[in-house]
Amino acid sequence: MWLRFAPSYTLNPHWTFLADVWYRRQNDLHAGVWNPLAAPFLGPSGRIGASFRTEHWALTLYPVAIYQSYPALGKQADYARPRSTEIRPHVFAEWSQPLRGQLSFRFRAGYEFRRFADGSTAGRARFRAMLRKELNDRTYTSLWNEVLLPVRPHVAVRQLCEINRTNLALGRNVSNHLTLEAAYQFTYRQRRTLVEFDEEHALTLTGFYRF
Repeated sequence: MWLRFAPSYTLNPHWTFLADVWYRRQNDLHAGVWNPLAAPFLGPSGRIGASFRTEHWALTLYPVAIYQSYPALGKQADYARPRSTEIRPHVFAEWSQPLRGQLSFRFRAGYEFRRFADGSTAGRARFRAMLRKELNDRTYTSLWNEVLLPVRPHVAVRQLCEINRTNLALGRNVSNHLTLEAAYQFTYRQRRTLVEFDEEHALTLTGFYRF
């Protein structure tokens, strides 16, 4: 289960101040097959930043970002792996373009500088491309792919790709405040051992509530 609280303040048509707080739980196989709240996956984490937006471009900087993550519990050895705490300032640019037939395209590229609790550092580049089509005034469908690549200052990876996510979703704006979205997501993820990889298939149901 993933929870996200994302307050924002729009100063003018170009500038917006942003914040995020995350908390995620995961299944614990020791307690049975169905218990999505049993174990932590992402401890209380958050970021604060600002975004500058034009008609087609947005540049966003998060100078303050702290993450507390736990290993995905897929096998017995995962229970012995410690929590990872990191400071992760990051920046990304996004380009959006309307296309024909209620279709739109977005492309986002970013860089993360990661400093872990033990003093080690790593860099990571993120690229995400998304197509979205408005089916009517309330319903939409989207397809996106995101790739995370290890880059300097430290590349501790044996493969070109650290994480690759593909998501196909169908969403509906239930009201002016609530959007529901059902999706299938495939994730290819390198584990911290650098020699093990997970292939995750997930069906998700997400609710977005705007105050």
